[in-house]
Amino acid sequence: MPRIVNRREFLRTVALGAAGVVAASCAAPTPQVVEKIVEKPVEKVVQQTVVVEKEKIVEKPVEKVVPQTVVVEKLTGGLPVPRTEAAVINETTVYRIFDSMNPFIPNGLLHSGTGMVLSRLMYLNWATGESVHMLVESYKYNDKFDELTFKTRKEAKWNDGKPFTAKDIAFTVNMLKANVQLSFGAAMKKWVDSVTVPDDYTVTLKLTAPNPRFHWNFKQQGSCVIVQEAEWTGKDPTTYKAFPPIGTGPYKFHSAIPEARMYIYQKVDNWWGKALGYDPGPKYTVWQTSPPPEAEIQDIADNYIDHSHSYTSDAKLLRRTQELNKAVVLAPWRDPCPRGIWFNCAKYPLSKPEVRWALHHCIDKKKAAETLYPWPTVPATYHWADWDANKKFDFSDVLKEFDLEFNVGTANKILDDLGFKKGADGVRVDDKGAKMEYTILVPQVGVTGEYPIALDFAENLGKAGIKATVKWLEYPPFNDARELGTFDITSHWWCGNWQEPPYTYAGYLVEQLKPVNERATAGNWPRVNDPELDKLVKQMEGMSPDDPKIMDVYKQAFRVWMKNLPAVPVVQTTFVMPFNTKYWKGWPDEKSIYAVPFTWWPEFQFVLYKVTKA
Repeated sequence: MPRIVNRREFLRTVALGAAGVVAASCAAPTPQVVEKIVEKPVEKVVQQTVVVEKEKIVEKPVEKVVPQTVVVEKLTGGLPVPRTEAAVINETTVYRIFDSMNPFIPNGLLHSGTGMVLSRLMYLNWATGESVHMLVESYKYNDKFDELTFKTRKEAKWNDGKPFTAKDIAFTVNMLKANVQLSFGAAMKKWVDSVTVPDDYTVTLKLTAPNPRFHWNFKQQGSCVIVQEAEWTGKDPTTYKAFPPIGTGPYKFHSAIPEARMYIYQKVDNWWGKALGYDPGPKYTVWQTSPPPEAEIQDIADNYIDHSHSYTSDAKLLRRTQELNKAVVLAPWRDPCPRGIWFNCAKYPLSKPEVRWALHHCIDKKKAAETLYPWPTVPATYHWADWDANKKFDFSDVLKEFDLEFNVGTANKILDDLGFKKGADGVRVDDKGAKMEYTILVPQVGVTGEYPIALDFAENLGKAGIKATVKWLEYPPFNDARELGTFDITSHWWCGNWQEPPYTYAGYLVEQLKPVNERATAGNWPRVNDPELDKLVKQMEGMSPDDPKIMDVYKQAFRVWMKNLPAVPVVQTTFVMPFNTKYWKGWPDEKSIYAVPFTWWPEFQFVLYKVTKA
C-alpha cells in the first residue's frame, strides 16, 4: 500500500531537500488532481496521478479532473508550484471538498479562494467605501424601483474564452427562481417577476414590488454568483458540481491535493480585468488548512507561507510572529460580524422570550471582551460592527428600556417565576416536564473566542440550574445543524446586512420559516416567528434607505427584536492578519488598510492586485 503522509510530514520532508520534477504535458493537456504525495524524487512525464512507493510507480486514473495541466516543479517549502511565484495563504477551515464548485448548494463549494475564480457583478471596498463595477458597467432603477437594469462590460470573458453577456445573468436568475431550494433561489422567486434581455449587454429584472435594495444581491460580500449559461444549461443545479470551474475572475483552478488540505489557483493569462487596471501579482495562490498555531508560527518564520491564520486574534502569538520574522506585518480590521449567542426559537422552552432573556443574563460580555477574546476588544452593544459609518444607528434610548446587566440572580428569578423548578440534581425542569439541558454548538473554524465564550456561558447557566454542554463541530455538520434547526444554542458570528444593519431583520421573516429537520435556505435559520417584526420589515422594503423617515422604522424594528431576543451580540470582533513580505510586498498593514485584508472574502482579490514581488 502506498503511504499517505500528512501535510506536516510533507512540508518537513520536502523542505529538507527533496527535489523532484513531475510534469504533465502533451499537445492537448490531460487535466488531473494531484491526490498523492511524492515521497522520493522522481522525474517522469505522466498522464495520471503519480504515487511513489519505494521504487514502484503506480499510475491510476482519477475520477475528477481540472482544466489545466498540473506542473510540479522543484518541491520547495512543500509546494507543487514555485515558491517565488506563489502567495501561500493558510485558513483554519479543515478542507474536505476538493471536486465541487457549485455556489448554490450546501457544501458544494471549495472552501477557500473561490472568490478569485468566481467574480461578482459588483463589489464594495468596505475599507474605503469605494464601489467597484466589475462585470457590469452600471445598474439603474426606474422611478418606481420595480425595474433594475444592468449594463454588462463588453470586454468581460469567462476563463474558457467565451464572452460574458447579459444572457448569463438572465439564465442564472431564472435558474434560481425555478429552484427555490438553492441559495438565492427564494430571493429571486420572491422578487423577480420576469427577466428581459434586449441585447447581449443589457438585462432588465422586472420586480414583483418596489425594492430599492435588490442590487445588493449582486454586490455585497457573499453576493450571488453568475454562472455561465453554456455550461449550466441542461444540468441539475441541485446536484451539478460545476467542476472544474468556469469563472470570470483573475484566477483559474490549477489543482487540489487532498492529503495536504491544499488548493492551488493559477493566474488567467490575458485576463480581461487588466483593461480595468486589475492585475494580481502572484502567478499562483495556494490555499491550505492551517496546522496548530505553534507549527504555523514556525512555518511563517521559515517563510514557507505568506499568511498565517490560526491565531488572528491572539495578541501574544501575533507579536511573537513578528519577533521570529521581521518581514511580517500586521493588518488589523474590525470584522463586520460581532460574536454572539443564538437560540433555536423553534425548540421549547427556548421558544419563549422570557427564557431567552433569562439566558441573556448569564452572558458575561465584559469578561468575554477583556479576558476570553484574545485580542483587545469591547462588548458588543448592537448586532453590527461599531464602524464609524454605523454611528447613525445609535438606539441608546431603546436600550434603556431593557435590563442588559449580567446577573445570574436575575436569570434565576425569571426561571423561578416561570415555575421551572430545580430537581434533586440541581437541573431545572420546565412546565412540560423536560429537563433544561442544552448543547451549545461552536463551529471549528472559529478562532476568535467563540469556544471560551461558550464555556463561560455554560458555566453561568449551570449556576441558574441549566445544564449546558459545549460541542465543537467542523463547519459542514455545524451548518447542517443550523439550517436544519436541530441545534439548541450556538456560539458564533452575528452577520447581518452590513450596509444597512437594521435591514438584517429581513432575513428572519415568518414566510421563511421551515419546520425542524427541513433545511432553511431562504434565511431565518433560528426560526424566528414574529409577525410584528414582519410588518416593520415590509415598511422598510417599500422605502429607500435615503428616506429620512426610515430611521424611525429602524428603531421600532430594533425594539421588537430586543423584546424577543432571538440572539445576543457578545463582543466586537477584531481580526489581525499577519502577512509575510519576504516574497511579496504591498500587503495591508497597520498604517494602510487600503482593502479588506480578510483572506476568506471575495474582496481579498483587491489586495492581490496591489501585491508585487519583493
